[in-house]
Parts: sequence; structure tokens; C-alpha cells
Amino acid sequence: MEPQTAPRLLQQAEKILLHPIHAHLISYCPTMDLVALVTSEENLDVYRLNGQRAFGLKRKSEDVCVQALRWQWNGAGVAVAWSDGSVDVVGAETGRVVHGGVKLPVAGAEGRRVQCMGWGMNFIDAERVKRRTGEVPNGDAKAGGTWDFNMATTEDWDKGADGTTLEEFLQRQPDFERLDVAPDLPEQIAMMDTESLMPKLPVIPLPPANPMMRFMHQQVDAAAFSSQAEVDGLAWVPLTLGFIPSAGTYLHLIAAKTAQLQNLLAYLSTTLARIQTYFNQTQDLPGKFMANIGETLAEDRNNAYDLVTLLYQLACTGHCPTSIHDWLVDELAEQGHKRWDNAVTSGLATVIQLLHENFLPALDRCSIIISRLKGLAEFHDREWIFSGPLTDFTNLLDVIKTLSLLANTALLYATEEKRHFASFSKWLRYCIDFEATEPGSQSRTEMESTSPGVDIAAVLEYIQYGMATSDVKPYLTKALGASTWARDYDETVKVIEQLREGRKAQEEVLCVENVLLRFADAVRGLLRQVSQWQKNNISMDSGIVLDEGEAVALLDMRMVSEPTTTTLSTCIALRTTPSPSPSLTLHRLTHSPRIPPSAPLPSLSSTTLTIPEHTILDAKFADDTTLLLLLEPSAAEHPYALVAVQYTPTPTADSSDSASLTAHPTHPSDAVRAALLPSGHAVPLSARHAVSLSAAELQAHTQHVFEGRFTPLALVVNGRVGRRVVLVVGSDRKHYRVLDLDFAEGKEEGDGDDGDGEGSDVEMGEA
Repeated sequence: MEPQTAPRLLQQAEKILLHPIHAHLISYCPTMDLVALVTSEENLDVYRLNGQRAFGLKRKSEDVCVQALRWQWNGAGVAVAWSDGSVDVVGAETGRVVHGGVKLPVAGAEGRRVQCMGWGMNFIDAERVKRRTGEVPNGDAKAGGTWDFNMATTEDWDKGADGTTLEEFLQRQPDFERLDVAPDLPEQIAMMDTESLMPKLPVIPLPPANPMMRFMHQQVDAAAFSSQAEVDGLAWVPLTLGFIPSAGTYLHLIAAKTAQLQNLLAYLSTTLARIQTYFNQTQDLPGKFMANIGETLAEDRNNAYDLVTLLYQLACTGHCPTSIHDWLVDELAEQGHKRWDNAVTSGLATVIQLLHENFLPALDRCSIIISRLKGLAEFHDREWIFSGPLTDFTNLLDVIKTLSLLANTALLYATEEKRHFASFSKWLRYCIDFEATEPGSQSRTEMESTSPGVDIAAVLEYIQYGMATSDVKPYLTKALGASTWARDYDETVKVIEQLREGRKAQEEVLCVENVLLRFADAVRGLLRQVSQWQKNNISMDSGIVLDEGEAVALLDMRMVSEPTTTTLSTCIALRTTPSPSPSLTLHRLTHSPRIPPSAPLPSLSSTTLTIPEHTILDAKFADDTTLLLLLEPSAAEHPYALVAVQYTPTPTADSSDSASLTAHPTHPSDAVRAALLPSGHAVPLSARHAVSLSAAELQAHTQHVFEGRFTPLALVVNGRVGRRVVLVVGSDRKHYRVLDLDFAEGKEEGDGDDGDGEGSDVEMGEA
């Protein structure tokens, strides 16, 4: 093929990087002209087509590396999977991490790693979308896709395809007026997120400083990941997620709210633990001071009173016994009083803040979420998602009501105790300063003639009730074992009244942690119902071994909807190295959208494509009909080429074209059954359909020929409607080119792209 007559695609961009990149970790944004890649230093960089860096993500640590990279279907973000099992999602609008540190569950001693990722979109009324796009006629698809001419009027006959394409639903900013998405008021009310109108929950403050605290740094688990693919070869195991069509439009709502409820439960537990820590701080130091003087008073044979009685007497009469005088002047003094005042004042202030700003607002959000889930369960069929009775939700709301009562009561007592302690602390400081003066001195005379300026009634109230035993203590005490003392709302009200009136009561009923443990058990039971519903609607059956051996490499996979039936076809492109030359194997499995355990075996066909004197470096599905091949010639004088072959039939397809992969002779059911996991084996090469491209056919299907100075290594296909591109990475892993697949003769470069529409780059704010 002469270079002057060789076909060429329009080159949109070319860039030479400073550092090498990973050829398999590069992706082109489907809706914007952005290229995401990973350098050899394990950093994510996103470039515009003009070579300008838009944003990026630095390597998390020296112990991790990037495992996978994938743009969201609408270009809103790019997901990055790390070798420590975590996944970060970087937003394209801001260049910042919008979801960070999402990790897989750990199995055993080794952490799991994400090897491959994909973004999905769920159409609730999938059949309507198919009719709009013309994939299924406006009739009963199960009846062979025939038109229903028994409709009321002839206008109803044209409610099928209207020129709308599937790509229009997948745009970054879909035109809802053109898509004719009719609003549904009941559904909009059900999906309304009222929590977004509430102020954000504040962060939980750190616990008080402790000199014994040490920060432990755990090393990242760098153990090698053992892939199941190394054992099975690249087996096809369909994952059926039946809960997606079962939940319909409420799937996201239920998933989001149950996850939010679980996060709120952890938030409540952490907040309560922090409240208990700060409350204990208000009791520990004063308890030590009072314990010391208590021992002294107990050893004094001439004294028959305790500290509370003596301080009460001091506040009423002004008479200070010798033991109290020595304790105030020599032991407590000004420094001890400052420590006492700071511990109680700051501790109670933090307790009040946590109860008012953290704990109670989180309970309100829990109440809203559970009420929404209750409404969904009440107005849907039973056993839909929540298998338990509706009383489960009622009980949860009752527990939240009890928690709110206890938290509000504790808040009132803590506020009152803080006010009384302020008067007591001011009076105690006055007593320390007064007892430190000499009798008859001018300083004492001046202090005797000056009022201390404290509320003596509040001081006496605190000495008699709050100093020895806090009224807040029954509410913030630690739970002992199971929550056996948790009671309903009415009984809790009775116990609070009994304790307020000074009568004997079961204080264990007032323990907030006991009731929170009961709430946590009930929430976990609710979450188990959702998990069980998802588990019952998930199946991974009919796994089939496609190829075996270390020489097998997965190049690409695509699911195609059959135009005249309700079935799907999964096309998998594998690169194998059978003798005499490397080849491409295309496996096509035709199956129903949902594969239950009792479903029939899928239809399997395998086609092996060989190109004489060429090696297939890479292959990617460009769309539902075309497969792109990147070829390396055996002879040095021949150029590298990009070839397009057809793998699914179209109305204009030429059945006599031997280079087409549209002929799919299926394997007999016995051969498919013999390939089933776990003990199956791949269909032998001799039983596969073989296709070989001649020199003339290769020239006819060549789309682009690379000049000698650029040696391609891998390719990525992506883009939007009317402007699909293929990104080719050079063998030096520093050089890449972007080629236009949809450019036609006579079309000026930049036509239809004024920079303000779907094709323009977004402005990167603070990237």
C-alpha cells in the first residue's frame, strides 16, 4: 500500500508526554475532549486535546499503584482503582475527589483489588426507550415484534421510533424536551430529597487530649493479588441483578437511604461515645479533689460531717472548719480551682453542643429516612423489598422518639448543671481568696464588706445535688451488656418523672446507650431485609469457559441488544497465539437479559480471525456493528494499520463479504454444556468458525495507516454522537494521537462545535 494512497483519518490532537504512561491505563472522555491517563509514577493526569493539563490526582502513597481507570458514561467523573482496594472518583467539573476511599470488603488476610470497572445506567421503562429508539417495534416484542394495528387511532401507530437515539439519553446534559420525559408528580414527591434542605451535620470533635495516646500507623497490605482469571483462563460468568428492574425508579432511593441510615447509625454511636468521654471528664478531676478531702475528713475523729455538709454550712453561715480551710488554701488553691473550673465548664459545654448540634439532628434525619422507607413499604406489595411487617418501622420510630426524649432531658439537665456550676465555681474562688487572707488584715476587711456577687441559691442547689451526683449521669452512663433495660416511650416518661420527683426508679431505663443499642439492632434487621432481597435477586449461573492458557488476553467486551427480539448478545474479543500466527477470537453469547438458574443455556458461537503477515496488537468495539483492529506487520517495510471489520449484521451488510464477522455458526448445546464451570473446558479451536483476511480485503477495510515515525501500541475508542474518536498510544508510552472516526469529506474541522455545546470542554474550577 503506497503511502500517498493510504487511507488516513483526521488527526485531532497529538501529544508527547514527559514521562511514560501505562498503555492499558488510558481513557477518552465520552462527552468531552478530555484524555485521562496514568503515568509510570502512578499519577492520574487529565489533558485537553490542545495538550493543556486540566486536572489530576496524585499517587496516594509509595505502596500503591493504579489498577484500573474508567470514565463515567456521561463524562461527569473518572473512577480510579488503587492496588490497596480503594476507589476514588474525581469530578470533571472541579477536578477534585467527589467520592474517596471507597473500599471493597476484606476477605481473609489479603485485601481485594479492583481489576476492572464499569459505569452503568438503568432505564426504568426499558421497553419504552427501545420503542423510542426503534430497537423494538411499538407492539408486543414477545409476539415477534409485530405492529399492533388494533390501536384506537392511526396516530397511535406512529408512537414507535421517532428519530431518538440511545446516545441522546446518555449525553452529559440531555435535552429533556426532545426526549419528552413526562413529569410524574407522585414519583417526584416520592423522590424529593428533603434532607438536602436541612443544614449539614457538623463534624464530631476529637476526644480530650490524653498524654497516653499514641498514633499507630498501619502499613498498607502489599500482598500480591491472586486472580481467579489465572485459574479459569477468561471465563464468561453472567451476573444477573434482578433487583434493578424489581425496584424500578426507587432503587437509587432505597440504596441511598439505607446507606445513609447506616452512616447515621455510626454517626450516632460515635457522637454518643464522644459525649460520654467529655462527661466523664467533668466528673474525673472534681472526683479526685473531693476524694482527697473526703479521706482527710474521714480520718479526722473530731469531724462527723462529709464534704457536702461542710460546704453547705460554709455557704450558709460563712464558718469554715480548719480541715476545709487547709484544703482550700493549701491543696486546692488557685491552680486547682482553675483546673476544676476548666474541666467542668468546657466538658459540659461540649456535651451540650454535641447533644444539640450532632445527636438530636442526626435522630431527626433517621426519623425522616425511616418514614420514607415505611411509606414505600406500605404502598407496595408485601415481600417487595422489606419482608418484615410494617410494625418494624413503627417500632423504629418509637425508639427514635424515646432517644429524642432522653437526649433532650439530658440536654436540659446539662444546661441547668452548667449554670449552677458557674455560680458554685465563682463562690468557690471567692472562698479560696478569702481564706488565703490573714484574719484582721485589710484585704479580709475589704472582702467582708464586698458582696461575692453570686447566686447563693444556685450554689446551695449545686452543692446539695449536682456536686456529688450529677443528674446527667443516668443518661450518659455506659451500657452494661445487652440492652435489657430498654423500654418503650411511655414507660421511659414514667421513669423520668419518678426520678425527677426523687422517688426510687430504674435508672438503667434512662441509659441512652442502651436504647441506641436497641435501635442499632433494629436498623441492622431492616438492612438485612434489603440485603436478603438483593441476594435473592442476584445470580451468577451458566458460567462458560471461553479460552484457556496463559496466552489468552482480554481485549474488549460489549453487550448488544438484538433489534428484533428481547435477547442480548455479549461479544468478547480475546487475543490468542495459536500456531502459526497470533489471532483474534470473537465469542458471541446470545441470552436473555435476565438469566435465572433454570434458564436455558445461552447460544455460543466462536469465530477466529487471522490476518496473514500481521499481528493483532489490540482490538476495541467502536459501536454495535464495528470492531477496530490495530495491526503490526511482519515485514518492516509494511506500515502499521487501523482496520475496521463488521461483527454484527446490518440491513446494508454484504453477506458475501468474507472479511465480515457477522456469520455466527453456533456450537451445539452439548459443546456448550461441556464448557460450563466449574469443571468445563473451552470449545476446541477446530470447532470454531475461521475467518482470514486476504491482502485485498485488508486494504478495503483499512481505515488509517501510520507513518514510520509513529509506532502504535494500544488504542482506546470513545466519544459522542457524530464525533467518535480513537486514541492511539505509541510504543514509547510517551506519545499518543487522537483520530476522528466520524470525519467526512467536505466537513470543516470544528463544524457543529461552537465551544458552548456538548462538545466543549468544561471550565475547571480550582483544578
